[in-house]
Amino acid sequence: MTRTPFLMATLGLLLAGTACDGDSGDKDGTTTDDTNTSTTDDTSDTEDTEPPIPTNETDCNDGVDEDEDGVTDCEDDDCAAEFRCTWPTSLTHRTQADFEGSRISCWFGGYDVPDCQTILSASLTEFEGEGDCDACDKTFSGPFIVDRDECSELTGSEEPPPTTAWFGFRFVSPQERVLYARDESGVWSEAVSMSQDNEGRWTWQYDETLRDRIDECSSDTQDLGVLHFTISFNDTP
Repeated sequence: MTRTPFLMATLGLLLAGTACDGDSGDKDGTTTDDTNTSTTDDTSDTEDTEPPIPTNETDCNDGVDEDEDGVTDCEDDDCAAEFRCTWPTSLTHRTQADFEGSRISCWFGGYDVPDCQTILSASLTEFEGEGDCDACDKTFSGPFIVDRDECSELTGSEEPPPTTAWFGFRFVSPQERVLYARDESGVWSEAVSMSQDNEGRWTWQYDETLRDRIDECSSDTQDLGVLHFTISFNDTP
């Protein structure tokens, strides 16, 4: 019976020692885990690391050089396949009017209306500034060159041909473009939808029969002839 208090006292000392061994020594009873602190610091360092620079341009219309190769958007070869990056920056233009005259019937037997041809051409560059086409993706301008003007001579027209070409384009798809024209007062309007021919030119054509009354022949209108009108554009590198 005298050994029981001794065993209890011994167990009490052992338990007290175990508690002391697990204590970090803080008076408030809290413990400090050096291993956990080190892990927390490593995670913080990882979060502060900047993301890697992309190897390619990621957006071809934001004005930002994402891959930091010195060029942005469509100037970067990474964007070569983007549709908007295939739009031209310069064009060559040709307007051609071919008139096939008819025979006019008159009391004295009649006469043939002569054929004629008028051709205008222009080298166009991209224009940005006052007077450009707001509804267009791009506006182009350049001086007109009169290559041939037989029709004005035949009709006796005193109105001079235009000196400056103005054209706007809305690029719908790789197969379709919408042409906009500007009148003498500077107002733009949608003109025609254009498609690409087998030679790579963007063209639009129409034929129109011209009719008028020939006073010395008859009071009725007569066919003067057929006007074949073609406008075309070529993209230039």
